[in-house]
Amino acid sequence: MSAPDKRVYARRVASYDDPALGEAVEAIFDASAHARGLGGETRALIKPNLLAKHVPEHAVTTHPAVLRAVILALQKRGVRDITVADSPGGVYTPGVMRAVYRQSGLAAVCEETGAKLYDACRWGRRASPEGWTQVSSFELIEPVLEADFIVDLPKVKTHVMTGMSCAVKNLFGTVPGLQKAEFHMRFPDKQPFGRMLADLYAAVAPSLVVADGVLAMEGDGPAGGAPRQLGLILGGEDGYSIDLAVCRLMGLAPERVPYLAAGMERGACARSFDEALGSVPAEELLRALDTLQQALRELHFSHNNLRAENLRWAAGRFIPIRYHDARFDTPGRDDEAFGQLRERILQCTGGPQVSDAAAAYTALRPLDGHRWTSHLFEGLVCVEDDAGYGYVDAQNRPVIAPRFRWAGDFHEGRAEVETDTGMGLIDKQGRYIIPPEYEIVEYDPVESIVRVRLHGRWALYDYLGRRLTEFGAAEP
Repeated sequence: MSAPDKRVYARRVASYDDPALGEAVEAIFDASAHARGLGGETRALIKPNLLAKHVPEHAVTTHPAVLRAVILALQKRGVRDITVADSPGGVYTPGVMRAVYRQSGLAAVCEETGAKLYDACRWGRRASPEGWTQVSSFELIEPVLEADFIVDLPKVKTHVMTGMSCAVKNLFGTVPGLQKAEFHMRFPDKQPFGRMLADLYAAVAPSLVVADGVLAMEGDGPAGGAPRQLGLILGGEDGYSIDLAVCRLMGLAPERVPYLAAGMERGACARSFDEALGSVPAEELLRALDTLQQALRELHFSHNNLRAENLRWAAGRFIPIRYHDARFDTPGRDDEAFGQLRERILQCTGGPQVSDAAAAYTALRPLDGHRWTSHLFEGLVCVEDDAGYGYVDAQNRPVIAPRFRWAGDFHEGRAEVETDTGMGLIDKQGRYIIPPEYEIVEYDPVESIVRVRLHGRWALYDYLGRRLTEFGAAEP
């Protein structure tokens, strides 16, 4: 199988009765090079999320309407051998599986379409591919070992251990029954558990992902949260890219999701990226970098902190922000940074993309009346107006007045801002956690640490704005 296409398809689907559901699934299959080889000899496996015995309305399991759409898409392409299989937590027996299939509504869909429900409950061993870090081989349920085309069919959910659950985490259900509990005991800490999931994803190697985000779950997932109407179907060939898009939807830092962090370590998962890296051709981005570099040289000006997070993409050009270390009469000092940015573009332009522009990551309606808008993070959108930067909610209602020279997106209830007096950190009510008195304020939502620079020296603050160290180090 060829390397996965890292583009992400997203489509608004208002309900499970919406005809757009079938259209979205068809579009995902049509866009997939992997799906072009489907035919009468294909042995297809659909792996839904069947955590336990729940009705579809609880938003714990993959909805039967999504399963139906995927089965029909496979049958349309000539596939006759279609198996639906999963292994929920607990005892893995035929009786248990039949009860779960029946309660979730998947049994009725398979009866209707002629797809096979797997309840033989056998398994075998598969070695992890080269590059594994935690587990050298896995016991996997039998259909995984026999299939030559696997459709990963997750449910979009928050998760108390991993932060979120979608494409990559869903494959934990390919591990039979109580063996999942053994992995939890072997890897009680999040980071090793995440590396195990990354090894598992590589071992299973799904061909296609279709994520059920029509009715998602938020709160104490994977089973104890509340249903949340999200209204999206997402899909593509690369599970990591889809999960990164879901992080964007949830306003969750990808580095806080253990299996995404593990994927980043091994280069299978892109790191947090600007929107441009997923939606603009590499050639256009590289031209824009060339234009910016030439402009800085002509001005005899160096930014001296030219990282991806300090660039905005607007109207076909890169706009630098955070000029704290900028200097005139120092041309060329950004050359190394430009080289690193070019390398990153070439590596990451295969990252998440959305082929249905109307859906975007946040399924927001256009926010009119602003010079610039970011995405929805934790219920708020950073916007730029004539008066400066501020925040509105998803309905475009003002929440924090536009009073900042610059403002960042919210993560874990905090956002960096800049005023005429310096940089600071605010909460979601616009109150200063760290007053705007500093040259640089950098909030790390993964560690809940704030790095602050004053007079060229750095100190650390905590999430509540309490200083942890004295100002001393010349480097953060």
